[in-house]
Amino acid sequence: GQVYPGARVIRLHRSPAAALPSVCSLTEVVRGARSDRVDRAGIGRYWLEQVTAALAGLRRRPGPLANPPLDIRFSDLAADPLAVCAQVCDYIGVPLTGKAWTRMSAFLAAAGDARGRHRYSAADYGLSSRELREHFSDYLTEFGLDA
Repeated sequence: GQVYPGARVIRLHRSPAAALPSVCSLTEVVRGARSDRVDRAGIGRYWLEQVTAALAGLRRRPGPLANPPLDIRFSDLAADPLAVCAQVCDYIGVPLTGKAWTRMSAFLAAAGDARGRHRYSAADYGLSSRELREHFSDYLTEFGLDA
């Protein structure tokens, strides 16, 4: 809090049951570019350890900064990105102009559902979606995340 006393932190939250397989898949692609053999279960174990450590103390409580963090759920961002953008602008004290709103709306309309679908599952990496939901149940409850 002393280096940047007015800092504002935005935290994006997603269920680890969805996020972990996603980051495992990305890791597999990166490792696969440099190796003929990729240990998928090892990737799953690695990211389970990393995410467990990262989320262990993450809670909604006052921290060292003067401004509490803004917590945003990934599902809210996906459902209504413009509303979340307005929320972020309000939080950081930057006006969201009509011109910016119009340009973002046009961008989203042009993108449509053009994003590619990448298929992966927790089981691909030696993990279980049910066990991930149980393992991270406190985090899911704390931030009102869909399991």
